[in-house]
Amino acid sequence: MKIVASSFGSAGDFLPALAVGAALRRRGHEVQFVGNPFYETRVRNAGLGFIPAGEHWDVYDKIEKNPAYADPANTGLLLRDLVGPNTEATYRVTRDMLRSEPADIVVTNDANFGALWAAAEHGVPSVLVHASPALWMSWQAPVVFGDWAPTGFLSRPITVAARWFMGWYMTRFLRPLAQQIGTSLPDVSFAASERMAAIRLGLWSPTLRGPVKSDPKNGTICGFARASALGGTHRGVPREVEAFLAAGPPPVVIALGSVYALTSGQLLRNIAQACADSGHRCLVVGHPLGVEFPTNTLAVRYAPYDEVFSRAAAVVVHGGAGTTGEALRCGRPVIGVPLAFDQFTLCSWIKKLGVGVRVPVAGRTRSGFGRVLGRVLSDDSMKRRATGASRRFAEERDGAESGADAVESLAMQRLAARQ
Repeated sequence: MKIVASSFGSAGDFLPALAVGAALRRRGHEVQFVGNPFYETRVRNAGLGFIPAGEHWDVYDKIEKNPAYADPANTGLLLRDLVGPNTEATYRVTRDMLRSEPADIVVTNDANFGALWAAAEHGVPSVLVHASPALWMSWQAPVVFGDWAPTGFLSRPITVAARWFMGWYMTRFLRPLAQQIGTSLPDVSFAASERMAAIRLGLWSPTLRGPVKSDPKNGTICGFARASALGGTHRGVPREVEAFLAAGPPPVVIALGSVYALTSGQLLRNIAQACADSGHRCLVVGHPLGVEFPTNTLAVRYAPYDEVFSRAAAVVVHGGAGTTGEALRCGRPVIGVPLAFDQFTLCSWIKKLGVGVRVPVAGRTRSGFGRVLGRVLSDDSMKRRATGASRRFAEERDGAESGADAVESLAMQRLAARQ
């Protein structure tokens, strides 16, 4: 089977589609990955062929230099400067590939409509990968938008309104972009673009959020994609991190994802100082350049979450999809500090599972984190629940493998329909 895969975004957005592509490659399928040259090393480390699309730019460097990209109030700026150019470049490369050599399936993620549109134009079935349940929100699956979390009946109409607004906002972005690109598709609204996918894969754990009746009819919750090892340009735990972990008791590990770690210097410093105040060692994974941390703290730009979280006393995460999955897999208490978008929902689910706490924005001071750390690190029942959740996660199949099953099943259905 010949597959064209593509993805875009932060590590949490990008890696699940790459992990599905890697799973298909391991099964012997031919997988060519289309993406910005920035991702080439990661793609090749996953064993896939790589086709560059667009000018090389370091996604994380751009965000670190302009933190406004990470602010939800500036979503339009993010779409215009990053998502739009990538969508156009991916569309043109994928279109030309499908013109010259037909493919059986196109796999892409929900931050990359270019590959989806090219597949629809050429009649190639596509698979849309979702790292987070956010795009499946509905009255049956309400979400949380901030520290104020409406409960009961109120949460449902607010979620429905938010879903409508997101569709309207994205359609305002997609239609002019499609016109600029020159696609022949008659309807590229947000809803129509989602419907172009033959199947939609939810790559999160059903332990966190199971299926509901209002989910997409062609949607399948596959489980969490264990993709952390694909996130760096080097494999394994860096030597300095290994030495730090071996040199003392388990530290508190702070990991705010590939994007928000670059824009949250003061928050990271407050947490690290709270750790130092209470005599705990601290490992910070990802941080802005130039931030000073206290003694007993090691700050590194990258380390694989799947290998360092399990060696922590507790983990502090922002609630991104990938980071949350790894936090729940590791069996350690979780401290959630959501910053934007669906992170508030995911951190609220962490709290609901009883495996951690969610720290409100107003409580994110040095002293506030000191109190939270004291409570979490002394709570034996929370530790037991975290261990139990880890065991349930361990029993679940890798979401990337389940996603690959769904892609193969789609291909078989298409083949049977032709015969």
